[in-house]
Parts: sequence; C-alpha cells; structure tokens
Amino acid sequence: MPPGVGDGRARFREIWQAVAAARPNLPDARPAAAALRRFAGEGAGEGRPVALGPPLVPERVLVVGGIYGACVAWLVRPFSDALRHLARLGWRVGEIPIEPRSSSARNARLIQDHLQGLGLDPDERVVLVGYSKGLCDIMEATALPGGLPPGVRAVVGIGGSAWGSPVAADLPRPLKALLDRLALPGCPPGDGGGIDSLLPERRRAWLAGHPLPAAIGWFSLVAVPTPPRLSRVLVPSHRRLARIDPLNDGQMIASDAMIPASTLLGVLDADHWALALPIARNESLAASAIAAGLVDENAFPREVMLESVLRYVGEALG
Repeated sequence: MPPGVGDGRARFREIWQAVAAARPNLPDARPAAAALRRFAGEGAGEGRPVALGPPLVPERVLVVGGIYGACVAWLVRPFSDALRHLARLGWRVGEIPIEPRSSSARNARLIQDHLQGLGLDPDERVVLVGYSKGLCDIMEATALPGGLPPGVRAVVGIGGSAWGSPVAADLPRPLKALLDRLALPGCPPGDGGGIDSLLPERRRAWLAGHPLPAAIGWFSLVAVPTPPRLSRVLVPSHRRLARIDPLNDGQMIASDAMIPASTLLGVLDADHWALALPIARNESLAASAIAAGLVDENAFPREVMLESVLRYVGEALG
C-alpha cells in the first residue's frame, strides 16, 4: 500500500457481498470472494448493515472514459451496463464527452465546461468515475482556475492512470505518431497529446505541482487478474509490466492506479478491459469475434461493482 493511501478493502468487501446477495439475477454474478482478491493487511469487516435502497440524496454519477474510448463507441462504452443498472435504482447517470486522443490538459477543460453547463440542483451530489486515462483528465480538471462545481463531492478511479503507465512509454515513436494522427471515423485526433499524458514522468511531474483538493473525496479501485482472468490480448503487455511489478492488470501497475491520499476500495480479479468494458455482452458479429479471439475473459459483474462503489462512497460522504 503506497504511503498516504487509506484502506477501505474490508468494508468494501462487506458491501460487495451484500449487493451481490441482493441482486442474484444480474449478469456474470460473482460473490466478493471470487471477484475481489485478498492481499496481506486487509482487516476484518465492520459488521454493519448495508443500505440497499435508493440514494438518500440526489446523486449523479458521471463517467470519464479512457484514451481512444470514443473511437470504439460503436462497440463498447465504459460501464454502460453498470450505469443502466444504477439508473434503475434511482441514480442519475451519464458520460462526460472528451476527445479520445487529446491531452489531459485539453480534456480537463472539456470536463469543466460540461459540469458547469449541467445546471446542477443546489442539493445534488456528483460522483465522477475516471477509467484509465479518464482519471488523469479529471485530476487535471480540479486544478483549473475555478476548479469543479462544489457539487462534485467524490472522484473514483477504476483502473485509473493516476501515476501513468509504462505501457505508454514503451510505444515506439513511429507507432505513437500513427496512433496520434491516423484518420479514423468518429475519432478526431484532437491535440494529439493523449499518449504523452499517460507517461509516468509526466504524471509524476503534474502531481508534484498540483496537490489534489481535500474538499473532494478520492477513492481507488485497482485490478490484478489471476491467470485465468486475463484476456489473451493483454497477455503480452501484462508480461512486460510484470518485469517491473507482477501486480498489474495488463495496462496499469496496481500501485500506479492508486490516487494519492485516496481510499483503496479493493483489488479486482479482472483485467484492465473486463473491469470497465462490456465487450462480450455486445451481440454483434464483430464484438463476438473480438470476444472469442482476443478478449476471451471479459465477463465481470460490473453492475455489482459500481453499485458497491456508490454504496461505499455514500457512507463515506455521509
């Protein structure tokens, strides 16, 4: 556990277990013991009951997706299955549009503009969920002049690139240039700074100069798949990262996904794509071929996961 990161794993496990027991008919159902890995230092649970009704205060959950997300929106959107589930339970949900290949500095301004244009109710609470690079974009938005609206009470990084990823640094420069500028339908190049925003040295330098605002609650959920839970497409990058740290999800080293001074909720037994992207649930021929050939371990109870996150955050905020 990095210094300054709090430990919420035991309570989050209890909440997951309660949510999973209350929703046995959700897809890819999996109890906490099969979805959350247990590592040294996780204490005993608190034994308190878990509230499973509608949110007690008006609450909006907004997702910021990762790099290239809009480029594959025809195939998959992050947490789309889990957001539908939350909407049925009474949350207001949505996704903040960003430029899929732009820098975090550029996307931070888009996030700020979007939130300021929502016309939030005075008593409405906003929880931002940053997946992969989306977390970097949110973090940079908090440091802009004017910051984020006061209704933004919590940020949750799920597989978030808080400290960057060595995968970005490993890309050969010709491939990086191609990915930054290649013309793709529905995938504008933006300012072409997306990959650079994920470089570990870039993230470390930004964090050194920008303490995260204490008025916002910060929470981290990371992933370390066991071998049977790692999709074929992520095996090579998982092996490369394992030379640095075996605790990785195929794109992010677990400790690099922990936001400074945040609360660690848990360690998922899932790879970087399974924790957020419901590719296997898309019944199109293209998605089925991708799932069968490359993304062969995509099943994960994302509905239970995101509801458990919101239940934990609700308790923490009071």
